[in-house]
Amino acid sequence: MKIVSIVLGWNRRDDTLACLLSLSRQEAGCHQHELLLVDNGSDDGTAPAARQALPGLAVVSLEANRGFAAAANIGIEMALEQGADFTWLVNNDALALPGLLGMLLDATAVEAIGMATPTVCTMDEPDVVWPSAGWRRSLTLAAFDTTARPPSDEPYDVEWATGCCLLVRANVWRRIGLFDPAYVFYYEDHDLCLRARAAGWRIVHVPRARVLHRVAGSTGQGSALQMYLLARASVPFYWRHSR
Repeated sequence: MKIVSIVLGWNRRDDTLACLLSLSRQEAGCHQHELLLVDNGSDDGTAPAARQALPGLAVVSLEANRGFAAAANIGIEMALEQGADFTWLVNNDALALPGLLGMLLDATAVEAIGMATPTVCTMDEPDVVWPSAGWRRSLTLAAFDTTARPPSDEPYDVEWATGCCLLVRANVWRRIGLFDPAYVFYYEDHDLCLRARAAGWRIVHVPRARVLHRVAGSTGQGSALQMYLLARASVPFYWRHSR
């Protein structure tokens, strides 16, 4: 199989380089594993620094920041054109711990499983789990996290997962389409999960798989910008999916 890891970067050069290096060290067994950086209009030298650190790295440099969804779609489309069986979306402010990719791949051995996500822990406090997957109320779509106290040590089904670190089967994209660029930033992953489950795909959380995440590294956790982006993206999400 061919796995293409897609990192979307917007400035934060050091974080992006650390992320890419952690992905380059992942064991893929007999599978082909390639890295792709989509540089979302950075002005801090991220793209040339990444090329120097990882010779042969595929880089797409965008002239301006197009937001998460639209920029990620460019990377996904490229991966699909190159014959990827899986795309692995990883935030540039995340670090993949050893064995992560292998555990996610093992969890998707069943064809009906379209996505797999690990346990996401905070960068500064690795023992603290960041809410990243779980179930939701059917009427209000309120999301509840199960990753801090998973019902099993083995992979189990969830109804939503964030795009922070998400392994997605290529056929999921081909059948339901890519991220909706109308979301720009936030909620595009929740929208994707709802569409995937409606099409019959399963999503699993893999408790033993771990990734460290610098939460809201680009927008700032709890910042006015983050609150604005969350509020703006919530409007089309609930308009389209809730009753």
